[in-house]
Amino acid sequence: MVDVDRRVFLRQALAAGALFLPVSGMMAGCATAGGGGNEQAKGDVSAKNPLGVDSSAALEVVTFAGGLKTTFPEVQAAYKKAHSGADLSVKGMVNINSLQPRFASADPPDLVDDSGAQKIPLGTLVGGKQLADLGPLLDAPSVDDPNVKVRDTLVDGTVEVGSYNGTFHALNYVLFVYGMWYSRSLFDKHDWEMPEQWDDFLALCEEMKAAGLAPVGYAGQNAAQYVTTTLLTMAAKAGGPDVLVKIDNLEPGAWEQPAVGDAAAAIEQLATKGYLLPGAAALEHTEAQTEWVKGKVGVYPNASWVENEMKSATPKGFDMVMSPVPSLSSDDAMPTEALFASPGESFIVPAKADNVRGGMEFLRYMLAKDSAMAFTESTGSLTVVEAANAAVKPKTTGLESTQAALKAAGKNTVTYIHNLWYGDMHKACTQAMADLLTGRKSAEEYVKACQAAADKTAADDSIEKYERK
Repeated sequence: MVDVDRRVFLRQALAAGALFLPVSGMMAGCATAGGGGNEQAKGDVSAKNPLGVDSSAALEVVTFAGGLKTTFPEVQAAYKKAHSGADLSVKGMVNINSLQPRFASADPPDLVDDSGAQKIPLGTLVGGKQLADLGPLLDAPSVDDPNVKVRDTLVDGTVEVGSYNGTFHALNYVLFVYGMWYSRSLFDKHDWEMPEQWDDFLALCEEMKAAGLAPVGYAGQNAAQYVTTTLLTMAAKAGGPDVLVKIDNLEPGAWEQPAVGDAAAAIEQLATKGYLLPGAAALEHTEAQTEWVKGKVGVYPNASWVENEMKSATPKGFDMVMSPVPSLSSDDAMPTEALFASPGESFIVPAKADNVRGGMEFLRYMLAKDSAMAFTESTGSLTVVEAANAAVKPKTTGLESTQAALKAAGKNTVTYIHNLWYGDMHKACTQAMADLLTGRKSAEEYVKACQAAADKTAADDSIEKYERK
């Protein structure tokens, strides 16, 4: 957040009528952002319209109709109130990749939630100069307080995750928290607790197996990467956050770091000891998750969207909760409370959209405190709006446990970005994880496969490279 001196400066600038001048200057060159030749909608910049939106221009928004299942009704209402002449269309779809022909023909939607298994690789869009620079959004005044810039309302890491070599191209709106999800009522019934150390977790798996449960579930058809997140979280907890930074930066031998190998060996044990859901390799994510909420699976590694995604299938009294991924040992570099928490659900404004300013304006209203709180109350997932996360009152066991885990972790959170930057590398590593979970690859072979994919990416001069500090 901004410090006191900066807040005073902003108030003085507002009083002098100068606060919106920098935004106006930045937006003046936005009509052809990214090299597009479209005649893009543009209105007058003012205190009430800091991004210079044409209030009569149509706005097309495409959301991902996945686990979150929302078309942002509150944001739509706010946008229409501010721009009553706009023809606003907000529709959800699953196969976001099917929009690629529209990008190629310079006729993309004005705002896209680029998420899901069939998303468009962001690195590809950035490398092709298909995305607008969202810097003006960051420097615009927030909806809640014109004295505070949007960038100063966001949780740490939001700008970093969405930036490509210093340019902010993607607003990752949802703060996803990964962990080990389970039924609190089931655990209470058996007098089980989620262990903090991996060896103790394996012992719990043996107890769950003896009770007739598949200890750990996953979906091999389209969600093996959830277990990759579990692996890399353990590696970061063991060796420190720099383990993941080195992987993101394609440093030589990054996947061969001892912490990664140790974490891979831990995951391998789930397969060799028979602790995985039988037939999981052939299941899609909702199918595997259904087995879990039916009480056939003990623990499901996943992120905080799962509660809303499975809401209709989850029986009353299941009491879904999460805990941090277990530590590999008591000698880990990070505390047991450390967890993977990362902004996700990438919202992008195509550079060749007809209404670039309108796309950013819709995002600005999404980042209003009330809009973010409404999103969390509707979906059970936190957002990157810091004030909203602090104010929202959890109504579900999953959200309550997520908030508690974040509070306990404090600054001890980790993330990785290579999956957003390098689509082919991510795909190869996901396949390697699928092979590890089915026993087709050993832990050592998994590491070698991921390193080979990283080396191939690093050596390919046609792939633009990005650096994480």
